[in-house]
Amino acid sequence: MFQFSDDAALRRRERLLLSQCLSGDYRDELPERPSSAAPADDDCIRAELLSFLIRGGDERRTPTHKGVRLRGAYIVGDLDLSASDVKWPIELENCWIAGKVDISDANLLTLSLRGSRIAGLDGELVKVRGVLTLANGFLSEGVVVLSGAEIGGALDCSGGAFINPKGNALEIFRAKLADCFLSGVNEPTDPHKRPFTARGGVFLTGSKIGGSVYCNNGNFYASEEPVENDDDRRDALNFAGAEIADTLALRGVYWVVGKLDLRGATIDKLQDETDIGRLTLRHPRDGEPPTPNLMLDGLVFRRFSDTPTDFKNRRNILVHQIERHLSADFRPQPWEQVIKVLREMGRPEDARRIAIEKQTRLRRAGKIGKFLRLPHLLFGGLLGYGYRPGGALVVILGVWLSCAGVYQHAFENGAIAPAKTVLQNAVAALDCDPHATETKPGCYAGPAKSYGFSALSFSADLLFPFVDLQQRKEWAPVVIEPTGATASADGHIHYSSFQWNDAGLRVRRVMWAEIAFAWFATGVLGAVAAGLVKKD
Repeated sequence: MFQFSDDAALRRRERLLLSQCLSGDYRDELPERPSSAAPADDDCIRAELLSFLIRGGDERRTPTHKGVRLRGAYIVGDLDLSASDVKWPIELENCWIAGKVDISDANLLTLSLRGSRIAGLDGELVKVRGVLTLANGFLSEGVVVLSGAEIGGALDCSGGAFINPKGNALEIFRAKLADCFLSGVNEPTDPHKRPFTARGGVFLTGSKIGGSVYCNNGNFYASEEPVENDDDRRDALNFAGAEIADTLALRGVYWVVGKLDLRGATIDKLQDETDIGRLTLRHPRDGEPPTPNLMLDGLVFRRFSDTPTDFKNRRNILVHQIERHLSADFRPQPWEQVIKVLREMGRPEDARRIAIEKQTRLRRAGKIGKFLRLPHLLFGGLLGYGYRPGGALVVILGVWLSCAGVYQHAFENGAIAPAKTVLQNAVAALDCDPHATETKPGCYAGPAKSYGFSALSFSADLLFPFVDLQQRKEWAPVVIEPTGATASADGHIHYSSFQWNDAGLRVRRVMWAEIAFAWFATGVLGAVAAGLVKKD
């Protein structure tokens, strides 16, 4: 504790501080922060004296109810307020503290370091009944720790700068706050228009915020410690496991260079940044695209607030997750959360498109079994993975008409014939008279249009398994045909062998494909109608 030998031994600025604390009259304060790191001794205040007064002084030197207020002072040494119980406000504004500030395990009414410069702050387990202000030009050239803190008012860091490029800049692990401002100052009354800047990671991991967190007009840069690859990049902004009762406002952020971690966070309203060019693992150079840096697995929120909800913007955010969460370690939960919120906000079409995109990404990531990839692809093309059942009608119509065109062309070129003729051609040599006016049973004499062949009906008979238009029974592709014709003495034609008919074989393959498609479509439509397909 600071020991007084004689008040007259105090420096000029220290005597002024003592007089102000005892009288509560702060009219002669300096408005600006000192510009020199080594002012004259008379203009300096020892941190031990300041700590003595803030803690309550002694019987002769006790501050008034107005508390301790300093502006524009240069403070020498580390300011130790640890484990103190302070019942009045503390205002150290536009000061230069040439050392660290320790408020760990302290119980404070309010603390303002607005516009001040310090070498770091240890506020672990601190309790502040009002507002803790580190704003408007505040500069810390070392880590600021507020882990386990309980702040009844806001933590106001708007327009502050937290510089610790080789480590974390701001650590707020498992704290309880009313509101948190990590934003820039962009008010007409502020001539400086200062952004919030953090060089080093900002962590609110596991913290509980009773109101909102604002990050607009902020710059967040991860630690500059070297890494081997992008997956090892350090966090620029970490809300993992945080609980935010109102809004997380990220829209309008200037830069997030490093990982933006929202895993396991619970938020009421999300106002995110859809300009993904501002969100990246490293600064884009020479027009390089931004590197995906988002970690969203486990993030739960109720709705979007004042941010675009269309498919394009929502997709851009989701595909900006780190690479492994879109490939080998694919995380479906962020997609499902967005789908749920869009539905509840009355955006069903955007929700469907996100759901379809999710299924596509699952297949690309190799999360669909090897033997299920083709059915999965067909399921997507036919029904939009169950989200667009009406699309099946268009696909079925296209298959029906396309196959009908193939069958009509085949019939006109003799590749489709009456089924009875085709069967007899396949089992025995034929005895046919090519000059006969009528086709003898067992002989094939080209297209028999008089049999009433209908390409549309033939295709429909194959496409709809539970419909019987008789075309499939009466007509068949000519897959083999007799060869080696010789004429006997009585004028009959005899065939000694048979050969494959390429055109007929192609028609048969088309028929098989149409039948397989028909059963696949019927099964999928039935499963969707019965609610057996889990879409999300």
